[in-house]
Amino acid sequence: MQRVEDELGLTVFERGHNGLRVTRGGAAVLTRARRLLADLVTLKEIGMAAALGAGGEIRLGIRLPSVGEPVQGLLTEWRQSFPEVELRLFELNERDIMIGMEDGRLDVAFMTKHTL
Repeated sequence: MQRVEDELGLTVFERGHNGLRVTRGGAAVLTRARRLLADLVTLKEIGMAAALGAGGEIRLGIRLPSVGEPVQGLLTEWRQSFPEVELRLFELNERDIMIGMEDGRLDVAFMTKHTL
């Protein structure tokens, strides 16, 4: 704690016979520190959700029309399972889908069997 106080140029705690007492400046620092720690917890939760596919964005390249079965049913079910994930659809030709996958502009693609 001494190193933190030195870095801040501020005494956060007064040390005495009765233990520690928060200084006025220390109270302001601790209030902000609590907010920062809460933000770090939130940041960790967002990161974990994104890593598990429960948040963030997925860029889907699609060759066939996105209406009709089985694609429409599959996407509807997926949306219900992962409401926090933004799904961006790109209807492209086979060549553009392959290029998009190779250069990282697309995360996943649906194509008809004959185009594979």
